[in-house]
Amino acid sequence: MASLSRRLLGLNKKAPKLSLRVVFVVPFLIQIFASVGLTGWLSFRNGSIVVNDLATQLRIELSNRIQQELNTYLETPHIINQINVDTLRMGLISVDNIPQMEKYLWSQLKQFKTASYIGIGLQNGYYVGANRNDDGTIEFDIVDKSTAGKFHKWLTNRHLQNRNGEG
Repeated sequence: MASLSRRLLGLNKKAPKLSLRVVFVVPFLIQIFASVGLTGWLSFRNGSIVVNDLATQLRIELSNRIQQELNTYLETPHIINQINVDTLRMGLISVDNIPQMEKYLWSQLKQFKTASYIGIGLQNGYYVGANRNDDGTIEFDIVDKSTAGKFHKWLTNRHLQNRNGEG
């Protein structure tokens, strides 16, 4: 009976003979490979977490800067309009004085770099506008009693010298 149980359990089979070198070296190599593999995996995982975090920070910073630039760009026309309303109400400029309006609008175009066109229109139909072209020249648009209510446009250079030979 004892021989039967030994046979079933496989105890009669001879165990393979392993050298002492294999017994000591193989577990040591398994530990080294496991340590190196785990360290590499943790480094890769933590590196990707850091990269994702930096990318998120960059997106947030970029989004904030874009928002700030848009706010500045969109607020500028309202600021210019309020300045013009206040200046007209205080009587510091007159739409009837064309040379004065040229200088005033030209100086506003210099002060507000994002503005390419500034115009002032009144209820009586008078209108004065200044347009900054890509080449730095400025075009003035006028509708008043001197133009008999018709649209009049002329081009100047950076020094407000009329390049059309008119008015």
